[in-house]
Amino acid sequence: MKMQKVKILGGFHDKDNFATVYTTGSEVEFTEERAEYLKRLGLVEFEGDGYNDEAGNDSVVIDLLQSWQKIVSDVKKCDSSEELVAAMCAESGGKNRKSVIDAIEARITQLSVNDAQKE
Repeated sequence: MKMQKVKILGGFHDKDNFATVYTTGSEVEFTEERAEYLKRLGLVEFEGDGYNDEAGNDSVVIDLLQSWQKIVSDVKKCDSSEELVAAMCAESGGKNRKSVIDAIEARITQLSVNDAQKE
């Protein structure tokens, strides 16, 4: 089984063992299949990928292990719909805090409206 080294972009709990927490910035190895899945969710990057937006700025990473106030603050700064959807999935399957979910939903709506106005 081939392994892939990744950097954690947004903290999350292991799907099989909720006591295992992957913290933002840490480097771990997963099977290639699992690493690809986590990358599609926006939770990890492969070694050497670099996680920059189109302007070359560091993207906001939503770390769901922080206090809900800090998470809501990060959500308001996030411009990535993919990151927000990944955070929503992780939060819904984790602590499921109403304030966090409401903030994510509001930001997704706001970004959708902005995108529609650009067209």
